[in-house]
Amino acid sequence: MKPVKLSKHLLSDLRTLIADARQDVARSVNSALVMLYWKVGQRIRQDILKEKRAGYGEEIVHALSRQLSWTHFRRIIYLDDPLQRDFYAEMCRIERWSTRILEKKISGMLFERTALSKKPAKLAKQELAALREEDKLTPDLVFRDPYFLDFLGLKDTYSEKDLEAAILRELETFILELGVGFTFVARQKRITVDHEDYYLDLLFYHRKLRRLVAIELKLDKFKAAHKGQMELYLRWLEKYEKQPGEKSPIGLILCADKSEEHVKLLQLS
Repeated sequence: MKPVKLSKHLLSDLRTLIADARQDVARSVNSALVMLYWKVGQRIRQDILKEKRAGYGEEIVHALSRQLSWTHFRRIIYLDDPLQRDFYAEMCRIERWSTRILEKKISGMLFERTALSKKPAKLAKQELAALREEDKLTPDLVFRDPYFLDFLGLKDTYSEKDLEAAILRELETFILELGVGFTFVARQKRITVDHEDYYLDLLFYHRKLRRLVAIELKLDKFKAAHKGQMELYLRWLEKYEKQPGEKSPIGLILCADKSEEHVKLLQLS
């Protein structure tokens, strides 16, 4: 029998097929284990603890058993607020959080820092339903207030340039705080209007939102002028940088204090 030499391309394809099959098997095993653990817990509640009520956990486990591990469920199910449970479960699925990242997000009060948490419960449920059924991610699910930037290691006095440089130095951690889906585009993006140059601090693109995200860094409290500056940048980006199929650019102003009344009067999120 004559030996046959396999081409590099064929070997690569075979390795990919094997790796994909292993992942499918792992997902199936994880799904089966999740359902097993759930049913064991359910019987203990019903037969020993005499709890007859079908809890929220049964719905969430059935829906996400192939995407999340039992450790994910164990952490999520014990959250008191159903909206929180929905939020963290769907964000785990969309952003593929490990259990370590999930724990960090919960302890960092991510849900409470989103615009979603400040909406009426009915509207919040509608947004989470759209995320679950259509993978539709909205800015209210992505942006948060406040952002925690302690990891930048800035102490005492520093300039906006120092802050910008620290963000770029710790870009991976900064993007993790922003959330999955952000891609870095430019620093000090030059914007020319009527022969006058302006410079946008940071420009990102969000894959799920399908839009550019302009970020301005301010060390002082929010001022009304910041809105006008950002709106100029956003209109310019929409005219000159927005690609076919993308949504309109959106802006994020990171400042030391958001000046509540200014924000309300200017009708900003």
